[in-house]
Amino acid sequence: MNKMSGKKLKAKNLRYYPLLKKYEGMTTKDIKPSPQFVFQKRGFEALDFGVTISKKGFNIYVSGDAGTGKTSNVKKHVEEIASSMPVPDDVLYVNNFKKPDEPKLLCMPAGTGEKIVRDMDETLDYFIHQIPRQLESESFEMQKTEVVRWYQEESQKNYQEIEKEASELNFSLKSTPNGLVINPILDSQPIDREQFDKLSEEQKDSIRKNEELLQEKLIAFFHKERVLEKEYKEKMTKLRQTMVRLIISQPLRELKKKYSPSESFDNYLEDVADHLVDNFEEFFLYRDIQEGKIDPSKFTEPDFKEYKINLLINNKELEGAPVVYETNPTYQNVIGYFEYEELHNSLFTDFTKMKPGALHRANGGFLIIQANDILKNYYAWAALKKSMRNRSLRMGDIDIDFRHRVNILPDPEPIPLNVKVILIGDDYIFHLLYNLDLDFRRIFRVKADFGSTIDITSHTTDALVGFISRVVMEDCSLPFDVSAIRRLLHHSSRGSEDQKKYRIHASDLVDVIVEADYWAKSKKKKVVDEKTVVKAIEGQEKRHARFKERHYESIKRGKILIDVTGEKTGQINGLAVFSVGDFSFGIPSRITAKVFAGKRGIINIEREARLSGSIHDKGAMILAGYIGSMFAQDKHLSITASIAFEQSYGGVDGDSASSTELYALLSAISEIPIKQSIAVTGSINQNGEIQPIGGVNEKIEGFFEICNLRGLSGDQGVVIPVQNVENLNLSDKVVEAVEKDKFHIYAIKNVVEGIEILTGIPAGKRKKNGSFTKDSVFDLVNRKVKALSEVK
Repeated sequence: MNKMSGKKLKAKNLRYYPLLKKYEGMTTKDIKPSPQFVFQKRGFEALDFGVTISKKGFNIYVSGDAGTGKTSNVKKHVEEIASSMPVPDDVLYVNNFKKPDEPKLLCMPAGTGEKIVRDMDETLDYFIHQIPRQLESESFEMQKTEVVRWYQEESQKNYQEIEKEASELNFSLKSTPNGLVINPILDSQPIDREQFDKLSEEQKDSIRKNEELLQEKLIAFFHKERVLEKEYKEKMTKLRQTMVRLIISQPLRELKKKYSPSESFDNYLEDVADHLVDNFEEFFLYRDIQEGKIDPSKFTEPDFKEYKINLLINNKELEGAPVVYETNPTYQNVIGYFEYEELHNSLFTDFTKMKPGALHRANGGFLIIQANDILKNYYAWAALKKSMRNRSLRMGDIDIDFRHRVNILPDPEPIPLNVKVILIGDDYIFHLLYNLDLDFRRIFRVKADFGSTIDITSHTTDALVGFISRVVMEDCSLPFDVSAIRRLLHHSSRGSEDQKKYRIHASDLVDVIVEADYWAKSKKKKVVDEKTVVKAIEGQEKRHARFKERHYESIKRGKILIDVTGEKTGQINGLAVFSVGDFSFGIPSRITAKVFAGKRGIINIEREARLSGSIHDKGAMILAGYIGSMFAQDKHLSITASIAFEQSYGGVDGDSASSTELYALLSAISEIPIKQSIAVTGSINQNGEIQPIGGVNEKIEGFFEICNLRGLSGDQGVVIPVQNVENLNLSDKVVEAVEKDKFHIYAIKNVVEGIEILTGIPAGKRKKNGSFTKDSVFDLVNRKVKALSEVK
């Protein structure tokens, strides 16, 4: 590389283009396919660690650029791990008969939940028909008759006793529909009010005293009757309840046996039995409404929801642990929610209307969410973190917009949470959350970093060739030959901007492969070759090239002033990269410098006009430092120089043009013209060393296209930092032009090499007395600076 410093590069140095000799004569049909995740060893090692460790807080944040295959490969890898893990239990919610607003949780072995729901529905249907039927059967009527007979006999005994006591007090006792009627007896005959009034006072007093005594006895009689009636009702209720319990005991006992051992399910069935025994009248009401014996408008028909079971999660179809990829992580979709029924402008719900969220479905396995998606839903993000911190899932579904309308909101028993959350995003979101969200660093302790590039080795080349083969097999109709694979590898390396690396953005390669397959089929080819791949790549670029074509047209028509021939003093072609979305292209820009007497130093017109960024301003200051250190050691730097990007009306930033500005300034001071056929890019430091820049391929190709539009003269080219040689991956047109010696690329290490290429004159060396080699560039600059410093 040192031999090439300050000299023209050869065509072989301009790009990475593998030979692939081991694959000669083969197509993708002959190449064993390989998965993409072989490129992400570090990321998958971290992922495996996070997946297998069971400690709290070791959830995973998968970081990397878009298109690196994070989501698809992570999902596939996690699914493979999950397939060997146990299937989690089914999740059911049942009525809490003691606290109806707090539904109970049942966790049953996978696949049994569906059976329990079916069996419970069948059992309930049996009860609906059998309870009224059995309680109205002939045998049960006989048992009821015995209780009625007992009640009647006891009531008759009580009546006979009170009747006897009334007779002893000379009163008659008569039972009427309106109650008991008493009359005094005189001479064995009842008397009426008229007869009573004719009695003596002594007789009246005697009757009144006896009446008071009888009233006391009647009170005792009525109390005894009420007690007897209550006892009768209790006996009748107990008889019915005993019968109901007899009806339900065997079916419930069979359910217990079928799903044992399960203490929670057994307890639930016991609660069901107690509730059935206490509320069997509902079955008669239901029967009567169904048969039209009762007007349904006057009674609410029982729905027996209290005996229903809500199968929230059915893991019957799972083969291993669940892997859930939630694409729309709203609060309801993550935590779950209740459905509502509206009645009289109020909302009603119950445990049967609970719907699961992603955390429910992923419990016992893995939940994959895009970070950018869930961060757009604050309540979902907060609820997810709370659930992960507490390791329990409580469904607190509520929407603040209609909370006031909810009549009763159930509070279900929380579910123990055993889920590994995998958050997928980029580095920016990771660092944002890590620095600003304290919960994040405690919950997501594992970072799986997916890189966007890999080193080019024989192993990675084989792996990428295998990946191309897999994509072709899965998504294409035609095989790809070696030349097509070679071009795809070059395209991957070009995307990395490094001859020693591949860019492993799967989506980019897949897009090119699919499009190349399309063009090959449209041309009725049997194999996709290099020309077809090139057509696909150029087609993608062309679809985004409208702004580029308009800009180049403006240069061609002379609206944007760019010279690519001749020599000019204080004028040079700089290079910049213009980005429109995901498409970037290089554009040349005229940079001019003017020098005159004064003491204002170097004026950066972009900065004065507030059109420059801080990095560009820094580069201009470094330029001034270099000029001062070179030419103001024995005198004051009493000059005024202005530097401008001509026809630049937008913002300018970056320091990649700082060396270009320096060359224009040196030309303006020394009055030595610069070759307009050569464009320059590269930043400098205060020691005059050239530093690498970005977008080198776009910059070179941009200037080449302008030269090509105007006509290649044979002496046109670009000066780049020597460190950027390994970043070169240039287009076929540029490489061909270099091979034919119609275009040149120079790699330099310092300002000295650059100014000599641009002017064709030696830069000069500093002598012991501080002067420079006579008539060199630096000598002319030094003499001009001295002359300007003496101007008064």
